[in-house]
This record gives sequence, C-alpha cells and structure tokens, in this order.
Amino acid sequence: GFAIRGRPLGQGLVDLPAVLEAVRDSGRDPNVLVEFWLDPLPDEAATLRREEEWIASSLAYLRGLVTGRPGASSREGENGPHPHCSESC
Repeated sequence: GFAIRGRPLGQGLVDLPAVLEAVRDSGRDPNVLVEFWLDPLPDEAATLRREEEWIASSLAYLRGLVTGRPGASSREGENGPHPHCSESC
C-alpha cells in the first residue's frame, strides 16, 4: 500500500521549475492552477490555519517562479494585476 500526503507547492515531489521550463520550451505559456490535499488536523480551526499557511506559501513560491524572483512576497499583486494574472492575485 501507499499513502498520498499533500504538501505546499514547491515542497513535494514534482520539479515544477523543470515542468514549466519544458512547457515553455515547447512554445506555450501555461496557466497554473494550485490545488493541494491537506489531511485534516485534530480540530477545524487548526486545519483552516494550516490551509491559509499552505496557500500563502504556495502562492509565494509560484510568484517566485513566474517573476524569476524566488521568495517573492506573498502580498505581491494585491494592489493591482500581477503581470501573469488577469486580475489581482
């Protein structure tokens, strides 16, 4: 048997920079949808806090990939459209 455990974007097994590079090398400019699996914690409040942490971490990682600035602020884009988003992200 096996178990699937979720992780924030950039902390799992997928080499996302390599995947994006391969897609871009093929002449495409992909959209990225972030989705993860979070096992429930002992109580709902803790689970929601962890979800918020993972969302912030995942978005900061993805923004770093898109902008070429690893660790880009998770608040970037709040004051207007991000260069790769159709609206504030």
